[in-house]
Amino acid sequence: MKNLVFFLFLLLVAFAVAGYFFGWYQITGVPSGTSGQHRLQIDLNTSKIRDDLHRGGEKLADGIERVKESAEKTKEANAKPKPAKDTKPKAADGSFFEFLGRIGEKAGVNQ
Repeated sequence: MKNLVFFLFLLLVAFAVAGYFFGWYQITGVPSGTSGQHRLQIDLNTSKIRDDLHRGGEKLADGIERVKESAEKTKEANAKPKPAKDTKPKAADGSFFEFLGRIGEKAGVNQ
């Protein structure tokens, strides 16, 4: 339960910070009379919030679509059969491995 309350608090803080930087709300102090008291006024720009969330949702959907396409391309690339590799090392003429191969043929190992 404590973790849930902490998580909700973090969401509230994230919304407050994001809203401040995106200009979703404005907090101003307004004097409320001659007695020295002040009042806080919060102005919400709901149309900007709605537009920003809509644009964010579109970007998220585009990103998800790109990830799906990339995963499909990777799956297709991995599904293609790859040619079998020769297990014997191929050596150039006069190399040490060719020399060992000739010795093995003479000894009857590579038949």
